[in-house]
Amino acid sequence: MKASPEKLLFPVILVGLTCAGLSCSDGSGNKTDNDTSTASDSSHGQDDSAQGSEDYPNMDSCRQWITENHQSAYEPNGCWTLGNDSPEEKAKYWNDYLSRYSDLEGGIGGVIPLGDNRFYAVWIPDDWDTLDQPRSLVVGMHGSSGCIVTVFEKLYEYTGNSRKYAIVVLEWMGATYNKAIDDFETLVYDDYDTADTIFSEIQTIMNDLTGNCPFDGVSPVLYGFSWGSARSFQVSACDTFNKSNTGTQVFNAYINDSGTGPYFDNDGWCWEDLNSVDYMNSHFWLFCGTADNDGRICEEMEEAVERIEDATGIVDEFYKEEGRGHGIFSLDGSEHSAESPSDAQVAMFDYIDSVAAEASAEK
Repeated sequence: MKASPEKLLFPVILVGLTCAGLSCSDGSGNKTDNDTSTASDSSHGQDDSAQGSEDYPNMDSCRQWITENHQSAYEPNGCWTLGNDSPEEKAKYWNDYLSRYSDLEGGIGGVIPLGDNRFYAVWIPDDWDTLDQPRSLVVGMHGSSGCIVTVFEKLYEYTGNSRKYAIVVLEWMGATYNKAIDDFETLVYDDYDTADTIFSEIQTIMNDLTGNCPFDGVSPVLYGFSWGSARSFQVSACDTFNKSNTGTQVFNAYINDSGTGPYFDNDGWCWEDLNSVDYMNSHFWLFCGTADNDGRICEEMEEAVERIEDATGIVDEFYKEEGRGHGIFSLDGSEHSAESPSDAQVAMFDYIDSVAAEASAEK
Protein backbone atom coordinates (compact mmCIF):
# COMPACT_ATOMS: atom_id res chain seq x y z
CA MET A 1 0.00 0.00 0.00
CA LYS A 2 1.28 3.44 -0.89
CA ALA A 3 2.24 5.68 1.99
CA SER A 4 0.09 8.68 2.75
CA PRO A 5 0.62 11.54 5.17
CA GLU A 6 -0.88 11.74 8.64
CA LYS A 7 -2.25 8.24 9.17
CA LEU A 8 -4.55 8.53 12.15
CA LEU A 9 -4.53 6.55 15.36
CA PHE A 10 -7.25 7.16 17.92
CA PRO A 11 -7.94 8.69 20.35
CA VAL A 12 -9.02 11.82 18.50
CA ILE A 13 -11.82 13.67 20.30
CA LEU A 14 -13.89 15.10 17.48
CA VAL A 15 -15.39 18.15 19.12
CA GLY A 16 -15.38 20.20 15.92
CA LEU A 17 -18.18 18.16 14.37
CA THR A 18 -19.05 18.25 10.71
CA CYS A 19 -17.01 20.71 8.68
CA ALA A 20 -15.77 22.38 11.85
CA GLY A 21 -19.08 24.19 12.31
CA LEU A 22 -18.95 25.63 8.80
CA SER A 23 -21.82 25.38 6.34
CA CYS A 24 -22.17 22.10 4.47
CA SER A 25 -24.41 20.81 1.77
CA ASP A 26 -27.65 19.33 3.07
CA GLY A 27 -27.82 16.93 0.14
CA SER A 28 -30.31 19.09 -1.74
CA GLY A 29 -27.76 21.58 -3.04
CA ASN A 30 -28.49 24.05 -0.23
CA LYS A 31 -26.11 25.03 2.53
CA THR A 32 -27.06 24.55 6.13
CA ASP A 33 -25.39 25.03 9.49
CA ASN A 34 -24.55 21.68 10.99
CA ASP A 35 -27.20 20.48 13.43
CA THR A 36 -26.08 18.01 16.08
CA SER A 37 -29.29 18.05 18.09
CA THR A 38 -29.82 14.32 17.53
CA ALA A 39 -26.34 13.35 18.68
CA SER A 40 -26.32 10.79 21.45
CA ASP A 41 -25.20 11.67 24.94
CA SER A 42 -24.36 8.07 25.68
CA SER A 43 -21.12 8.85 27.52
CA HIS A 44 -23.33 9.87 30.47
CA GLY A 45 -24.28 7.33 33.08
CA GLN A 46 -20.73 6.18 33.72
CA ASP A 47 -19.72 5.42 37.26
CA ASP A 48 -17.64 8.31 38.64
CA SER A 49 -15.12 5.91 40.16
CA ALA A 50 -14.58 4.24 36.78
CA GLN A 51 -13.92 7.61 35.13
CA GLY A 52 -11.45 8.48 37.88
CA SER A 53 -9.24 5.43 37.40
CA GLU A 54 -5.77 5.96 35.96
CA ASP A 55 -6.32 3.67 32.97
CA TYR A 56 -9.74 5.08 32.08
CA PRO A 57 -11.22 4.36 29.61
CA ASN A 58 -10.70 0.62 29.89
CA MET A 59 -12.62 -2.54 29.03
CA ASP A 60 -14.62 -2.31 32.25
CA SER A 61 -15.77 1.22 31.46
CA CYS A 62 -16.44 0.13 27.87
CA ARG A 63 -18.61 -2.79 28.97
CA GLN A 64 -20.46 -0.60 31.45
CA TRP A 65 -21.14 2.09 28.83
CA ILE A 66 -22.43 -0.38 26.22
CA THR A 67 -24.56 -2.26 28.77
CA GLU A 68 -26.13 0.90 30.18
CA ASN A 69 -26.87 2.44 26.78
CA HIS A 70 -27.91 -0.67 24.81
CA GLN A 71 -31.45 -0.30 23.47
CA SER A 72 -33.28 -2.58 21.04
CA ALA A 73 -36.64 -0.78 20.75
CA TYR A 74 -36.64 0.94 17.35
CA GLU A 75 -39.07 1.16 14.45
CA PRO A 76 -38.32 -1.60 11.93
CA ASN A 77 -37.31 0.75 9.06
CA GLY A 78 -38.57 -1.76 6.51
CA CYS A 79 -35.72 -4.21 7.14
CA TRP A 80 -35.84 -7.12 4.68
CA THR A 81 -35.65 -9.64 7.53
CA LEU A 82 -39.15 -8.72 8.69
CA GLY A 83 -41.22 -10.53 6.05
CA ASN A 84 -44.92 -9.82 5.59
CA ASP A 85 -46.06 -9.65 9.19
CA SER A 86 -48.26 -6.93 10.65
CA PRO A 87 -46.61 -3.69 11.82
CA GLU A 88 -46.95 -4.81 15.46
CA GLU A 89 -45.37 -8.21 14.75
CA LYS A 90 -42.60 -6.59 12.72
CA ALA A 91 -41.78 -4.20 15.55
CA LYS A 92 -41.62 -7.02 18.11
CA TYR A 93 -39.49 -9.18 15.83
CA TRP A 94 -37.12 -6.31 15.10
CA ASN A 95 -36.69 -5.43 18.77
CA ASP A 96 -36.12 -9.08 19.71
CA TYR A 97 -33.65 -9.41 16.85
CA LEU A 98 -31.55 -6.39 17.86
CA SER A 99 -31.50 -7.51 21.49
CA ARG A 100 -29.29 -10.46 20.42
CA TYR A 101 -26.43 -8.11 19.68
CA SER A 102 -25.71 -7.71 23.39
CA ASP A 103 -24.94 -11.44 23.64
CA LEU A 104 -22.59 -12.10 20.72
CA GLU A 105 -19.77 -14.49 21.49
CA GLY A 106 -16.24 -13.28 22.14
CA GLY A 107 -16.83 -9.63 22.89
CA ILE A 108 -18.98 -6.75 24.11
CA GLY A 109 -21.91 -5.85 21.89
CA GLY A 110 -24.95 -3.65 21.84
CA VAL A 111 -27.13 -1.19 19.95
CA ILE A 112 -26.65 2.47 20.86
CA PRO A 113 -29.25 5.17 20.04
CA LEU A 114 -28.42 8.28 18.03
CA GLY A 115 -31.91 9.83 18.00
CA ASP A 116 -34.80 9.99 15.48
CA ASN A 117 -34.83 6.19 15.05
CA ARG A 118 -31.14 6.25 14.20
CA PHE A 119 -28.71 3.97 16.00
CA TYR A 120 -25.57 1.94 15.57
CA ALA A 121 -24.60 -1.61 16.44
CA VAL A 122 -21.19 -2.02 18.05
CA TRP A 123 -19.09 -5.06 18.92
CA ILE A 124 -15.61 -5.00 20.52
CA PRO A 125 -13.49 -8.12 21.21
CA ASP A 126 -13.09 -9.07 24.87
CA ASP A 127 -9.29 -8.95 24.57
CA TRP A 128 -9.29 -5.67 22.65
CA ASP A 129 -7.01 -3.91 25.14
CA THR A 130 -4.37 -6.67 25.15
CA LEU A 131 -4.16 -7.61 21.45
CA ASP A 132 -0.58 -8.00 20.25
CA GLN A 133 -1.36 -6.59 16.79
CA PRO A 134 -2.36 -3.29 15.19
CA ARG A 135 -6.04 -2.81 15.91
CA SER A 136 -8.71 -1.95 13.33
CA LEU A 137 -12.15 -0.42 13.71
CA VAL A 138 -14.43 -1.09 10.72
CA VAL A 139 -17.36 1.32 10.46
CA GLY A 140 -20.00 -0.09 8.11
CA MET A 141 -22.78 1.50 6.08
CA HIS A 142 -25.57 -0.84 5.02
CA GLY A 143 -27.36 -0.93 1.67
CA SER A 144 -30.87 -0.05 0.59
CA SER A 145 -32.60 -2.69 2.67
CA GLY A 146 -32.56 0.03 5.31
CA CYS A 147 -31.12 -2.53 7.66
CA ILE A 148 -27.84 -3.00 9.51
CA VAL A 149 -28.27 -6.77 9.76
CA THR A 150 -26.36 -8.10 6.74
CA VAL A 151 -23.32 -5.83 7.02
CA PHE A 152 -23.03 -6.11 10.80
CA GLU A 153 -23.47 -9.86 10.96
CA LYS A 154 -21.16 -10.60 8.02
CA LEU A 155 -18.40 -8.41 9.46
CA TYR A 156 -18.82 -10.06 12.85
CA GLU A 157 -18.99 -13.58 11.42
CA TYR A 158 -15.97 -13.19 9.13
CA THR A 159 -13.68 -10.96 11.23
CA GLY A 160 -14.82 -10.58 14.84
CA ASN A 161 -13.23 -13.62 16.46
CA SER A 162 -10.56 -14.17 13.79
CA ARG A 163 -9.19 -10.81 12.67
CA LYS A 164 -10.30 -9.21 15.96
CA TYR A 165 -11.74 -6.06 14.41
CA ALA A 166 -13.98 -3.77 16.40
CA ILE A 167 -17.16 -3.36 14.38
CA VAL A 168 -19.69 -0.54 14.13
CA VAL A 169 -22.58 -0.40 11.65
CA LEU A 170 -24.68 2.74 11.40
CA GLU A 171 -28.43 2.71 10.68
CA TRP A 172 -28.64 5.63 8.26
CA MET A 173 -31.73 5.00 6.14
CA GLY A 174 -34.91 3.01 5.84
CA ALA A 175 -38.26 2.69 4.17
CA THR A 176 -41.29 4.81 4.85
CA TYR A 177 -42.91 2.36 7.24
CA ASN A 178 -46.61 3.02 6.57
CA LYS A 179 -45.97 2.17 2.92
CA ALA A 180 -44.19 -1.07 3.78
CA ILE A 181 -46.87 -3.32 5.20
CA ASP A 182 -47.53 -5.73 2.34
CA ASP A 183 -44.18 -7.13 1.23
CA PHE A 184 -40.60 -6.21 0.38
CA GLU A 185 -41.53 -4.98 -3.11
CA THR A 186 -43.67 -2.18 -1.68
CA LEU A 187 -40.90 -0.53 0.37
CA VAL A 188 -40.26 3.12 -0.43
CA TYR A 189 -36.76 4.18 0.57
CA ASP A 190 -37.26 7.89 1.12
CA ASP A 191 -36.04 8.07 4.73
CA TYR A 192 -32.29 8.50 4.39
CA ASP A 193 -29.61 10.76 5.81
CA THR A 194 -27.46 13.02 3.68
CA ALA A 195 -23.69 12.68 3.75
CA ASP A 196 -23.08 15.61 6.09
CA THR A 197 -25.60 14.22 8.59
CA ILE A 198 -24.01 10.76 8.38
CA PHE A 199 -20.57 12.26 8.94
CA SER A 200 -21.84 14.11 12.02
CA GLU A 201 -23.31 10.83 13.31
CA ILE A 202 -19.97 9.10 12.72
CA GLN A 203 -18.20 11.82 14.70
CA THR A 204 -20.65 11.24 17.55
CA ILE A 205 -19.91 7.52 17.39
CA MET A 206 -16.17 8.16 17.51
CA ASN A 207 -16.57 10.41 20.53
CA ASP A 208 -18.67 7.70 22.21
CA LEU A 209 -15.98 5.08 21.56
CA THR A 210 -12.94 7.13 22.47
CA GLY A 211 -14.64 8.50 25.58
CA ASN A 212 -15.66 5.12 26.96
CA CYS A 213 -13.45 2.39 25.48
CA PRO A 214 -9.67 1.87 25.11
CA PHE A 215 -9.22 3.07 21.52
CA ASP A 216 -5.68 4.41 21.77
CA GLY A 217 -3.82 3.37 18.60
CA VAL A 218 -6.89 2.19 16.65
CA SER A 219 -7.01 2.46 12.85
CA PRO A 220 -10.52 3.36 11.57
CA VAL A 221 -11.71 2.22 8.11
CA LEU A 222 -15.06 3.03 6.48
CA TYR A 223 -16.80 0.17 4.64
CA GLY A 224 -19.88 0.79 2.51
CA PHE A 225 -22.02 -1.82 0.76
CA SER A 226 -24.32 -1.12 -2.21
CA TRP A 227 -26.14 2.15 -1.52
CA GLY A 228 -23.94 2.48 1.56
CA SER A 229 -20.92 2.31 -0.76
CA ALA A 230 -22.46 4.96 -3.00
CA ARG A 231 -23.18 7.29 -0.09
CA SER A 232 -19.78 6.66 1.49
CA PHE A 233 -18.04 8.30 -1.48
CA GLN A 234 -19.74 11.48 -0.27
CA VAL A 235 -19.08 10.77 3.41
CA SER A 236 -15.37 10.40 2.62
CA ALA A 237 -15.52 13.78 0.90
CA CYS A 238 -17.05 15.27 4.07
CA ASP A 239 -14.21 13.66 6.02
CA THR A 240 -11.56 15.36 3.87
CA PHE A 241 -13.53 18.63 3.88
CA ASN A 242 -13.38 18.52 7.67
CA LYS A 243 -9.65 17.82 7.45
CA SER A 244 -9.16 20.84 5.19
CA ASN A 245 -10.68 23.01 7.95
CA THR A 246 -9.51 21.32 11.15
CA GLY A 247 -6.57 19.12 10.18
CA THR A 248 -8.50 16.11 11.54
CA GLN A 249 -9.54 13.14 9.40
CA VAL A 250 -11.54 10.25 10.88
CA PHE A 251 -10.69 7.39 8.52
CA ASN A 252 -7.41 5.95 7.32
CA ALA A 253 -9.02 4.29 4.29
CA TYR A 254 -12.36 3.82 2.54
CA ILE A 255 -13.71 0.53 1.17
CA ASN A 256 -16.45 0.69 -1.46
CA ASP A 257 -18.28 -2.57 -2.14
CA SER A 258 -20.57 -2.66 -5.18
CA GLY A 259 -22.18 0.76 -5.32
CA THR A 260 -21.65 4.20 -6.84
CA GLY A 261 -25.17 5.72 -7.10
CA PRO A 262 -24.93 9.32 -5.78
CA TYR A 263 -21.39 9.57 -7.10
CA PHE A 264 -22.95 10.86 -10.30
CA ASP A 265 -25.04 13.52 -8.57
CA ASN A 266 -23.71 16.99 -7.82
CA ASP A 267 -25.23 17.33 -4.34
CA GLY A 268 -24.21 16.25 -0.86
CA TRP A 269 -20.42 16.48 -1.04
CA CYS A 270 -19.74 19.01 1.78
CA TRP A 271 -17.37 20.63 -0.72
CA GLU A 272 -18.97 23.26 -2.97
CA ASP A 273 -19.84 20.64 -5.58
CA LEU A 274 -18.56 17.40 -7.08
CA ASN A 275 -15.91 19.14 -9.16
CA SER A 276 -14.37 20.82 -6.11
CA VAL A 277 -13.96 17.62 -4.06
CA ASP A 278 -10.40 17.03 -2.87
CA TYR A 279 -9.74 13.59 -1.40
CA MET A 280 -6.32 14.84 -0.23
CA ASN A 281 -4.38 11.64 -1.03
CA SER A 282 -6.85 9.47 0.89
CA HIS A 283 -6.82 5.74 0.19
CA PHE A 284 -9.57 3.63 -1.38
CA TRP A 285 -10.17 -0.08 -1.99
CA LEU A 286 -12.98 -0.97 -4.40
CA PHE A 287 -14.81 -4.21 -5.15
CA CYS A 288 -17.34 -5.44 -7.69
CA GLY A 289 -18.58 -8.80 -8.93
CA THR A 290 -18.65 -9.25 -12.70
CA ALA A 291 -22.11 -10.89 -12.55
CA ASP A 292 -23.62 -7.97 -10.60
CA ASN A 293 -26.40 -6.45 -12.75
CA ASP A 294 -24.88 -8.00 -15.88
CA GLY A 295 -21.61 -6.13 -15.34
CA ARG A 296 -23.14 -2.67 -14.96
CA ILE A 297 -21.90 -2.17 -11.40
CA CYS A 298 -18.30 -2.92 -12.43
CA GLU A 299 -18.58 -0.40 -15.27
CA GLU A 300 -19.82 2.26 -12.83
CA MET A 301 -17.08 1.41 -10.34
CA GLU A 302 -14.49 1.86 -13.10
CA GLU A 303 -15.80 5.37 -13.63
CA ALA A 304 -15.65 5.94 -9.87
CA VAL A 305 -11.95 5.03 -9.93
CA GLU A 306 -11.33 7.78 -12.46
CA ARG A 307 -13.29 10.30 -10.42
CA ILE A 308 -11.42 9.40 -7.23
CA GLU A 309 -8.06 9.81 -8.92
CA ASP A 310 -9.13 13.08 -10.57
CA ALA A 311 -9.99 14.32 -7.05
CA THR A 312 -6.49 13.44 -5.73
CA GLY A 313 -7.58 10.18 -4.13
CA ILE A 314 -5.46 7.01 -4.29
CA VAL A 315 -7.10 3.74 -5.35
CA ASP A 316 -4.89 1.07 -3.82
CA GLU A 317 -6.84 -1.75 -5.46
CA PHE A 318 -9.95 -2.27 -7.56
CA TYR A 319 -10.83 -5.94 -7.10
CA LYS A 320 -13.12 -7.48 -9.70
CA GLU A 321 -14.28 -10.97 -8.78
CA GLU A 322 -15.28 -13.12 -11.72
CA GLY A 323 -18.81 -14.50 -11.46
CA ARG A 324 -19.67 -12.84 -8.13
CA GLY A 325 -23.05 -11.14 -7.72
CA HIS A 326 -23.98 -8.09 -5.68
CA GLY A 327 -21.46 -7.59 -2.92
CA ILE A 328 -18.31 -9.24 -1.65
CA PHE A 329 -20.39 -11.41 0.72
CA SER A 330 -22.87 -12.40 -1.99
CA LEU A 331 -23.61 -16.10 -2.36
CA ASP A 332 -24.00 -15.63 -6.13
CA GLY A 333 -20.69 -17.09 -7.28
CA SER A 334 -18.15 -19.44 -5.73
CA GLU A 335 -18.89 -20.76 -2.25
CA HIS A 336 -17.37 -19.08 0.80
CA SER A 337 -17.74 -19.07 4.56
CA ALA A 338 -16.12 -17.52 7.60
CA GLU A 339 -13.97 -20.64 7.89
CA SER A 340 -13.13 -20.58 4.16
CA PRO A 341 -13.39 -16.99 2.90
CA SER A 342 -13.12 -16.14 -0.78
CA ASP A 343 -9.91 -14.73 -2.24
CA ALA A 344 -11.60 -11.35 -2.55
CA GLN A 345 -12.64 -11.35 1.11
CA VAL A 346 -9.12 -12.30 2.20
CA ALA A 347 -7.75 -9.49 0.03
CA MET A 348 -10.11 -6.97 1.65
CA PHE A 349 -9.30 -8.11 5.19
CA ASP A 350 -5.56 -8.12 4.41
CA TYR A 351 -5.95 -4.57 3.13
CA ILE A 352 -7.58 -3.47 6.38
CA ASP A 353 -4.74 -5.12 8.30
CA SER A 354 -2.14 -3.38 6.13
CA VAL A 355 -3.74 0.01 6.75
CA ALA A 356 -3.58 -0.60 10.51
CA ALA A 357 0.02 -1.86 10.31
CA GLU A 358 1.12 1.21 8.35
CA ALA A 359 -0.64 3.55 10.76
CA SER A 360 0.96 1.78 13.74
CA ALA A 361 4.42 2.00 12.14
CA GLU A 362 3.98 5.74 11.62
CA LYS A 363 2.90 6.34 15.22
